[in-house]
Amino acid sequence: MAVDVLMPSLSPTMKYGTIVKWLKQEGERVESGDVIAEIETDKAVMELEACEDGIIGKILAQEKTTAKVNDVIAILFEIGDEQSALSSSRRDYTDTNNCSQIDDSTTIQDNTKRDYNLHNQYTTTSTSCEIINEQNFVNRIKISPLAKKIAIQNGIDISKINGTGPYNRIIKADIEDALKTLSYDTFCGSSNNIQEFDRDECNQTNIVIPLSSIRKTIGERLLESKQTIPHFYLDIVCNVDKLIDIREQINHSLKKQEESNICSTSNLKISVNDIMLKAIALALRDFPEVNTTRINYNIKQFSSIDICFAVSIDGGVITPILRNADNKTIVQLSKEVKELATKARKNMLKPQDYQGGSITVSNLGMYKVDGFHAIINPPQSCIIAIGSIKKEPIVINDSIVIGSVMRLSISCDHTIVDGVVAAKYLQAIQFYIENPWLIFLWNWLE
Repeated sequence: MAVDVLMPSLSPTMKYGTIVKWLKQEGERVESGDVIAEIETDKAVMELEACEDGIIGKILAQEKTTAKVNDVIAILFEIGDEQSALSSSRRDYTDTNNCSQIDDSTTIQDNTKRDYNLHNQYTTTSTSCEIINEQNFVNRIKISPLAKKIAIQNGIDISKINGTGPYNRIIKADIEDALKTLSYDTFCGSSNNIQEFDRDECNQTNIVIPLSSIRKTIGERLLESKQTIPHFYLDIVCNVDKLIDIREQINHSLKKQEESNICSTSNLKISVNDIMLKAIALALRDFPEVNTTRINYNIKQFSSIDICFAVSIDGGVITPILRNADNKTIVQLSKEVKELATKARKNMLKPQDYQGGSITVSNLGMYKVDGFHAIINPPQSCIIAIGSIKKEPIVINDSIVIGSVMRLSISCDHTIVDGVVAAKYLQAIQFYIENPWLIFLWNWLE
């Protein structure tokens, strides 16, 4: 009996998945729970497990292939029954299965491999990609509609491409690989679309890098955010001299405890970012109006304070979540931040690690950025942007002194959060930052 292996839905927003790597090959035996492939979703690279025991009979979606959720990407046979299952299935996966691309496969003729002459200049034996017009495309080439559309848009001669999809079908990844090989010299030597490129650039070789699923999702969600959410922005400057001092005292104490074997802290060091996250969480407790989201024409106030923080990963950005951040100590938060960031960079986050959240924090201070305004991460109502710490003249008790300052900004959804509420919330964050001892006393006072 044959069992279809489907492209799983690994996140609520996932519509497509890309096969990064098959960990099991055709003919290999697998047991239920074995990891058989790595799938790139719109959030991260995740593992696909076998749903039952069997043998990998046929892999339909090759590596670097994109498929819709619930498309068939492989066939699993019962052990000892693989041959009969293959013969009895009677399914032509060549034409009926659409897992090889986002779109359904184009119906084509069987004589796809024969050479043909198009204006006496193109043959299938050539390996180079050349620029042609749309009328050069013929229905004899096995190619998915999406791959064909991209090829037409970029003027790629599909007769010069070897398909890597099932039954040698040309898929999106093949077109993207062809684009990588194209240079501006190729375009400048063609009579088509030459006006689109600057002549000065024709002496350069440029690389075309296809967008990853993560980057596509980032673009789509943030475009939606800017188009549908009425953003407004507020900025504030914080004196962080006391925060820096108390951080140094804590780290010194943790080091002494480690050296004296009083307790094991695994050489943990508290960062300014750890303290900032705690301050943001406590201020959110003081102003629950900010701890909200919009659901149609209603405002939903979250019952817990879950802080998302931005982590840069290969191919994009992801925002792991610190659950119940207001109730955790600085040491607990610091350990969890480091663990989640490490998992994010290794593509090991589970859906529960990044789905949801009350508010997002983006910190670019370590890159010497003075300050910036971030785009709201829907469906949240606000996002905090943190800049770098700088030495500047400040006024304390009517005297000018040199102090350490940090700039914060908040981007808000004006549908949910008013300017006054946002300003008070930002002031509350500033108060905790400039009086950091309150951050550490909070759990003790409770």
